[in-house]
Amino acid sequence: MKKILATFTLLLFLLASCSTPKYLPDMGNYWKGSHGAYIKVTKNDYSIVKGELIEAKNDNLRILTSKKDTTKLMNIEKKDIKRYWIKYAKSPQYGWTIPVYALSTISHGFFLVITLPVNLIATIAITSSSNKNSSFNQKHLAFSDLKMYARFPQGIPENIDPSQIK
Repeated sequence: MKKILATFTLLLFLLASCSTPKYLPDMGNYWKGSHGAYIKVTKNDYSIVKGELIEAKNDNLRILTSKKDTTKLMNIEKKDIKRYWIKYAKSPQYGWTIPVYALSTISHGFFLVITLPVNLIATIAITSSSNKNSSFNQKHLAFSDLKMYARFPQGIPENIDPSQIK
């Protein structure tokens, strides 16, 4: 009877570990935002421009940068861009799981020697990979596709003054 109970308990733990956690964020609604994606552009002279992607045309980008209380709309030509990185949604934050799961191995007794490193490797790998889930760089997103993540994907409308964009 004890073997059956132990096997059943082990089976429940295995099934629970394979299920998707209910706290995982729904990334399916990232496109409903009214702002453009965050973009970081490294220019050929190694200067860096960071801000909201307002418009992406075939030959240039318009990025809304902000420093303290000042915003500025910058125009960057495609030929001046060395590389870019774009983030279109907030990444889930799983950093808290590293110490929590490490501490949970205290109850494993002798097996702590095995389960602590396994838990640390797994939680660190998951945490670091989750930060990359909602971003692209020039290797994974063509310049011509940047417009999909701009505030104005079809270009700034004629009735909007670019200097008034905040």
